[in-house]
Amino acid sequence: RLSAVWMGDQAELSTWGFPRFGAAKGVIINARSESAEERPMFRKSLHGRRCAVPSTGFFEWTRQGEKIKYRFNLPDSRVLYMAGIYNEFKDENRFVILTTGANHSIAMCITGCR
Repeated sequence: RLSAVWMGDQAELSTWGFPRFGAAKGVIINARSESAEERPMFRKSLHGRRCAVPSTGFFEWTRQGEKIKYRFNLPDSRVLYMAGIYNEFKDENRFVILTTGANHSIAMCITGCR
C-alpha cells in the first residue's frame, strides 16, 4: 500500500511495511515504540528516520470471544496523524507505524465491550 508520508518538511510516497528477511513472507507493518530500539531492524530508523503518517483512523479487534473490528478516529477531524519510522529497501521508501499499549478507553473495547 502506498501512502504519502511526511518526512521532514515534505511528503513522500512510501510503501507500508518493512520486508521480512529470511524465510518469512509478508511485511512488518508496526513497531512497538517501547521495544523498537532493541530491534536491529528499527534502531537506526528510530533515531534518524521519523515520519508522520496521515490516516482517517485505525482499527483494533477484540481479543476475547468473537473477533470484532472497531474503528477509531478523531470525531472533529478528517485526518489522524500517527508516528512512524521509515527506511529505504531496494531503492524504495518503506514505513512502519509506531504503536504503544492501548489507553483505557480503547482497552475496554478490545477486551470485551460490544
